[in-house]
Amino acid sequence: MDLKKIWEENRSKLKELFLYGVFGVLTTILNIALYRILSGIMNHLIANAIAWVICVLFAFLTNKVFVFESKSFETKLVLKELAAFTAARLATGVFDELFMFTAVDLLKCGQMNLETFGLTINGATIAKIISNIIVIIFNYIFSKLFIFAQKDKIKQA
Repeated sequence: MDLKKIWEENRSKLKELFLYGVFGVLTTILNIALYRILSGIMNHLIANAIAWVICVLFAFLTNKVFVFESKSFETKLVLKELAAFTAARLATGVFDELFMFTAVDLLKCGQMNLETFGLTINGATIAKIISNIIVIIFNYIFSKLFIFAQKDKIKQA
């Protein structure tokens, strides 16, 4: 197995996945931090929705420019990408809201704590982390296949 050959053949795909992972982690950290801060001063579902809106804007910009390298800022294309991105994120945002409602309100995870390595993590935060992992996977699929696919179509032509 020639690792150099594998690297060269898959370099752009690996770079894309790596960057998606980096910005996905940053978006997730931002989402969880905003959720934690805001849920301390308002209803957790409203806090979750506000965190989601801010993170969608952050993710759109980073995905467009750095991950999928959709460098055109032609108004028509940006609006099309933003609409598709927002629609996909709305779908996963609804999933996130339902997941958090189920975990925190129905299953009462917010009343549980996990203690490990001297840290105590609230059950609602654990639910938020699990939800974010699922959301990241679906968001990548939507972005890769439907939203920023223009770059791949241009290369194939």
